[in-house]
Amino acid sequence: HVGCSEIKGTGPQNPGVLQLGTRLTAEQMDEQRIQNVAYQYLCRLEEAKRWMEACLGEELPAPTELEEALRNGVILAKVGHRFAPNAVPQKKIYDPEQLRYQAVGLQFRHTDNINHWRSAMMTLGLPAIFYPETTDVYDKKNMPRAVYCIHALSLYLYRLGLAPQIHDLYGKVKFTEEEINNMKLELDKYGIQMPAFGKIGGILANELSVDEAAVHAAVVAINKAVDQGDVGVVAAALRNPAALLTNLQEVLMCIYQEMLRQAKRTKAERAAGRQGASEDKDMYEEYLTQKEIQENINTVNIRSAVEQVDEALDAADELSLLSALQLPCLALRGLHTDNGPWYLDQLSADRQQKDQGSVDPLEAFELQDGVTIANQDAQRARNMHAAVQSVNASLRGNDPRHTVSCLMTSELQLPEVFPSAAKLYHRELQLLQRQTGELQQEELFVAVEMLSAVALINQALEMGHLQKFSSSLITPSAGLSDVDHDLLDRYFECLVGVKQQVGRDLLNWNQLQEGINTVNISAQDEHQQLLAVGVINQAVMRGDVQQLLSALLLHTCGVDEVTPANACRYLTLLTRARQHKAQENKKKQTLRVLSLPEVELQGVLPDCATEYQRELNVSVVSGDNRSPWVRVRLQDGSWYYFNLNRLEGSWDRPNGFIHNSVFIDHQEIQEVVRSISASYSRSVLWQSSEALIIRLQALSRGFLIRRQQEARQRYLVSQTPAVVVIQAQWRRYVQQRAYRRRLQFLYMNWRAVVKIQSMVRMWLVKRKYRARLSFFRLHSATPPLSVVKKFVHLLDLGDGDIREEAELLRLREEVVRSIRFNRQLEADLDLMDLKIGLLVRNRATLQEVVSHCKKLTKKNKEQLSDMMDVERSKGLKALNRDRRERLEAYQHLFYLLQTQPLYLAQVIFLMPQSRSNSFMEMLVFSLFNYGSGRREAYLLLQLFTEALRYEIRLKVEQPQDVVTGNPTVIKMLVNFYRHARGQNALREALGPALQDVLLDRTLSIRTDPVDVYKTWINQTETQTGTKSSLPYEVSPEDALSHPEVQRRIDIAIINLKNLTDRVLKAITSNLHKLPYGLRYTAKVLRDTLKAKFPDASEDDLYKVNTPG
Repeated sequence: HVGCSEIKGTGPQNPGVLQLGTRLTAEQMDEQRIQNVAYQYLCRLEEAKRWMEACLGEELPAPTELEEALRNGVILAKVGHRFAPNAVPQKKIYDPEQLRYQAVGLQFRHTDNINHWRSAMMTLGLPAIFYPETTDVYDKKNMPRAVYCIHALSLYLYRLGLAPQIHDLYGKVKFTEEEINNMKLELDKYGIQMPAFGKIGGILANELSVDEAAVHAAVVAINKAVDQGDVGVVAAALRNPAALLTNLQEVLMCIYQEMLRQAKRTKAERAAGRQGASEDKDMYEEYLTQKEIQENINTVNIRSAVEQVDEALDAADELSLLSALQLPCLALRGLHTDNGPWYLDQLSADRQQKDQGSVDPLEAFELQDGVTIANQDAQRARNMHAAVQSVNASLRGNDPRHTVSCLMTSELQLPEVFPSAAKLYHRELQLLQRQTGELQQEELFVAVEMLSAVALINQALEMGHLQKFSSSLITPSAGLSDVDHDLLDRYFECLVGVKQQVGRDLLNWNQLQEGINTVNISAQDEHQQLLAVGVINQAVMRGDVQQLLSALLLHTCGVDEVTPANACRYLTLLTRARQHKAQENKKKQTLRVLSLPEVELQGVLPDCATEYQRELNVSVVSGDNRSPWVRVRLQDGSWYYFNLNRLEGSWDRPNGFIHNSVFIDHQEIQEVVRSISASYSRSVLWQSSEALIIRLQALSRGFLIRRQQEARQRYLVSQTPAVVVIQAQWRRYVQQRAYRRRLQFLYMNWRAVVKIQSMVRMWLVKRKYRARLSFFRLHSATPPLSVVKKFVHLLDLGDGDIREEAELLRLREEVVRSIRFNRQLEADLDLMDLKIGLLVRNRATLQEVVSHCKKLTKKNKEQLSDMMDVERSKGLKALNRDRRERLEAYQHLFYLLQTQPLYLAQVIFLMPQSRSNSFMEMLVFSLFNYGSGRREAYLLLQLFTEALRYEIRLKVEQPQDVVTGNPTVIKMLVNFYRHARGQNALREALGPALQDVLLDRTLSIRTDPVDVYKTWINQTETQTGTKSSLPYEVSPEDALSHPEVQRRIDIAIINLKNLTDRVLKAITSNLHKLPYGLRYTAKVLRDTLKAKFPDASEDDLYKVNTPG
């Protein structure tokens, strides 16, 4: 096959090019044909690669590596998820990042990805004739068929309008000669016939069902009618039921025809712009598909519906708006006829906002957004109304907690509500409801805002937090009047007192306002009292009796029982009190001045203020000469002269200097302070030394008591012999008393004592008798087996024993050689069967089979001759010195490999998994003589367990990897025990239970409702001879609706449970019959996993260990 694209190709990379004018031989033409097939297949791979990249949006490997990349099924499963997400969820894809594949290669679970891809194609409706087998991809048995299926899937999805078109790249891409030759060798290796990629369209059309064919014909008729341009013909074609078109409107047929004509013309222009072979062009490259036609019809319908909505908004007609919004073409979600007013308001606002920058009507998605917002507004309004009704209903009851829970509903949009003030909310709102009737949301908002502020004030009062109380009291939400910021402390003290009086109840708003008013009135009264006290002080200072009497008689003064006849006495007492208070003030002022740092006085004590004042007054009692000059002596002995009137000083003695007589200098003041402070300190010292004096007295008394005690102790020491005699007499008396009691007890129980003594004597005699009896048996002519076992190791080996042991070794060698030869022969026979099968399917020639048969015959003859040569050999005597040394070296090597399993355990994991079985057959099993002896079986078991520990330590990252990763050691262990011994153990353990199940023809363990239902229908029809009136194809739910089906499923479940119990009992009761190696390996597996994963639970470990 040579196409036009092949002739147009240039360069040596295009093997499809024929060199015109050159005559080729038959072999060259055959070689050219094979290379052309390889190049075509590489082009198909490149086409599939680019199509999958366009669908998945990710870069894939090169065409030469694409086959290997597809084997794990990850890319195929992603394609299935792209077009059938319900059939292939993302979480079902195994190893989506291919990390496991890159680490350890292909795993058996990768086949699940291929099966998911097949399920996706089945869901999409692709004909099953295109499906490849799982092994075609996973084992790479027929990879061209998988690529062929990808091409068919792309064309099928393109015709449905779900995927882009796959492009023909034949002759447009170039590959190196090496890549083409490698692909040719790969195709020759598997002997696979290349599928006909060019016939996919015809096969796909032939495989369509009757309904799909009718749809195809109807779509073609619509495209032809659109080309004619007749509206009536187009309308008739669109009305065809086979076209499966929905939401057709007669009034819009003209618009349908014009819209489809433009869409078809645009698609035809795009198809003409693309290059490609004309014979491979698909019809739907220029024709509109059914999906594209439906999309254009939906576009026209949506545009018409949007215009109807716009007209209804212009007319502000709620009913017209609802009818327009309910049109099926808009497919608006959440539309409710009760929300008409909200729809009208919201959509009008949206259109008005859009008209600022555009004159187009609202689009469908804008309508959906508006409907959603309007539904939310309507729901919020209904929820708020229901919440208000709930609050009113709760206020009519007597449950404050329920009222608070209703108020805290978010639909009410109220300020913060405090549950601790539930009684306050309930009481105040209940009173408001009785006064005004049913409360509305606005009234609740204002009331709750005020009550929450009152609750915060109460909370601050309970906590004693003044700052929080002040901030809560002055907030506007509290609504309290006449709050003076300067009286917040007094408000707090007053309301705390009121709160203590009412107890646990909260203060309401009226009580708070009343407390504030009380404090304000009290503050005003105190202010008036201060004014009156000021007038009284002025009268006392002036000595005016009449003014004093008038001030005392004022009501704001707060003085009761004022008698005018005692006015003079009032003046005298008040003057004396004023002078006393002035004297006290002088003391405080004197102490303050003396304590000033500028004065630099030392030893000033606040408690000596009175004495300071008195002594200083005595110092200045002499008359005042009223001289303005004073003299101050400084520390260096110099004098400084200071004028008190002018507040000026000089170092020179002024003319006519006279020192002020009442002025006391710093030294005199310091002397007065020092004397008074020293006297006060001495008095304080005597008072503070009282504890010291008491301690001295206590020490004296202690000394006297200790002296008396020492005298008593010296007396006791001098009388020690007498004390010892007294103690000895007392101990003797105690021991004699205990002995007499014990003797009395034995006399009372002498019969039991005699019986115990007789039993002890009998046991001693019996022990001596048995020892003597064993001595006689040991020295008899026929000693027992137990005695012989103790001394059998001392017996010498005879010549017969050595000959028997040598014969046993020879027989073991023959058995091992026969086992190896039989297994190799079995593998050769399997390969021969495969060759014969390929011959039957015309995949191989007769010459290849005959050649392989000759190779097997020659190989068998060589093996037989080798065996004869070994038999004719003379043993170790026939070996020369070099061979004997080599033999000894091999013996040491084999002994080391047998006794040190770590070396072979590491070698096992260096072998590929595909060659692990042959490696075990050829080396390990032969090295250990297939475990024929106890020693070999033990050493082989040690190898398995060490290899298992090594693999878990290096490769297992979580316990489940033992199940999913298919460990090499477990596979080798099962393969070793899959012989007569292991099969016999399973046959003996499970044979009776399974035999009963197989012989019981009436046993039913089906639990699928559909299968049970169909079986019941078939039995009914067989018994009655008539067709049942019930349908044959039903869903599981419909099948379970029949009582007979339920009864049969219940019986099947009971039978299944009984069968499971029998099998489980057979396994547990015959556990000892299983090979010891399997059980010991299972124990090592559990212990190793427990050591590496200490946090894993026992259930997880046993779940992993069960398959092992």
